[in-house]
Amino acid sequence: MSHDPSSAAPQNASAPPAQRVGTIIGGRYRLERALPRAPSSWVATDEHLQAPSSLRLYGRSPDVYARLRATHDALSSVEHPGIQSSYDVGSLADGTIFVAAARVGVATLDECSSVGMRTAVRWAVELLRGLEAAHRAGVAHGGVCAAAVSLEVAGDGELHASLMHFVAGLIDEGDVDPTRAVCGDIDAVAGLLHELLTGRSPGSTRYAARPGHDRRVPSELLTIVADQLSGAHVRSSALDMAWALEPFTVDLDAARRAQTARRSCWRRFKRWLPARRPMSSSGSSPA
Repeated sequence: MSHDPSSAAPQNASAPPAQRVGTIIGGRYRLERALPRAPSSWVATDEHLQAPSSLRLYGRSPDVYARLRATHDALSSVEHPGIQSSYDVGSLADGTIFVAAARVGVATLDECSSVGMRTAVRWAVELLRGLEAAHRAGVAHGGVCAAAVSLEVAGDGELHASLMHFVAGLIDEGDVDPTRAVCGDIDAVAGLLHELLTGRSPGSTRYAARPGHDRRVPSELLTIVADQLSGAHVRSSALDMAWALEPFTVDLDAARRAQTARRSCWRRFKRWLPARRPMSSSGSSPA
């Protein structure tokens, strides 16, 4: 659905060797299936816990290993429903690096076909709020894509989105520009939302808004996404972008119906109130 997060790795890091279904990684994780658009991302089974896991393979590079280890150590202190903060980082005998998420939802966004507009916007808001928590902890993602989004069923019975597999590193490190890292994460979420809303990827070139191409999506929403991707109106934080999108998570038709019903009840109450016979101070009706 979007770019492969392994592109965030240094250019001198070789690609991870091809793996096959059934391979045991790190003596613990059995590979079950590769994600459709991210062949280095796998759904695996944690043989120790007998539970599903999300596993990502990286090339052989000591620098990448050190960055991933530092990133996930910093994430371990962050508690937010929009991110997964518990990981197992390790390397194989041939130097291949793996990162396993301690938990995974019913699917990743890469395996999701189509969703409604409000659900897509709600997921984007959840991811942005998770990124805000990570950014405040000094961690950038650097590889937001459909394969890095886990969809889980919460107590309300709805699917909720969270981010996993952070790859960029610590924002305060010398090789990570803070502004570029934050804006890159926000742009990546905006790109995912654009694809969910329209079925088309904004691509790597300058994005121009095409209002009205999908009448089910409000033009105001498309403009917010287009402005972020084109640089016409760049949000300074993930939270700012979440606030801009949040109004579109509400069922406006249902809200209007509820408001009309409340007004109708209030009018009936006002008509009924004067019709009541006044009570005397003793509590009995006057003769």
